[in-house]
Amino acid sequence: MANLGTIITGKNQMLKGGISQSRNKKNIIDVTLSLSFITIFVTSSITSEGGGEGADLLDKVVEFCSIPRTKDEIQRFCRLKSDRYVRQKVIQTLLNQGRLIRTIPDKLSSPKQKYIQS
Repeated sequence: MANLGTIITGKNQMLKGGISQSRNKKNIIDVTLSLSFITIFVTSSITSEGGGEGADLLDKVVEFCSIPRTKDEIQRFCRLKSDRYVRQKVIQTLLNQGRLIRTIPDKLSSPKQKYIQS
């Protein structure tokens, strides 16, 4: 599957080269929909609370945090690239559920912040 940069470049080349966008529009839409589906699937599976793969990941993170762990350690454990995603979808979800607590509750953005199971 082509990545998003390739799709955008391909679309720009079609428009510059005078190739009708409608001729190749279906392929661009198919790839865009595929990328959207993957993003939605990953997001919903990680944040799901009713079981399945995402709940398993959250359970494993809680287990992993039996000793204090940094955000970076949790990110490497989950094998996720986006630190923002780990913060918002994994750590924040577990904090909201009361399954993790901060080791420095008064300083939320401390570089020394760690998380431990509650």
